[in-house]
Amino acid sequence: MRLLTVPSGQRYSPDGLNKRTEVTTHNNSFRLTDFGFHLWPSPYLFLVLQPFTIGPTASSSKEEPDAYLDGFRHVAEEARKKPETLKNTPHRSVVHKIDESTFDDPQ
Repeated sequence: MRLLTVPSGQRYSPDGLNKRTEVTTHNNSFRLTDFGFHLWPSPYLFLVLQPFTIGPTASSSKEEPDAYLDGFRHVAEEARKKPETLKNTPHRSVVHKIDESTFDDPQ
């Protein structure tokens, strides 16, 4: 089972998962917050499809990256089996969805 495809160099992308399930990196990010993790956006937004950045801090314990990857595996499995779960995330947040319709409104 492949979790992620590697389109070029060391950049990782869940684009293959997105094409099969229509679950986006944005959906993955929101779902990971349900598990207490944060998915950092990639600085290469226009170079890699469905980008994200995995970057544990120097203060992370050895167990934290493993737990983070377990969260990714869980989210990828959910995307394959129950994509609607990810399309309606987050479920365990104070604000479940921010109304983004006003973001581009100059008023």
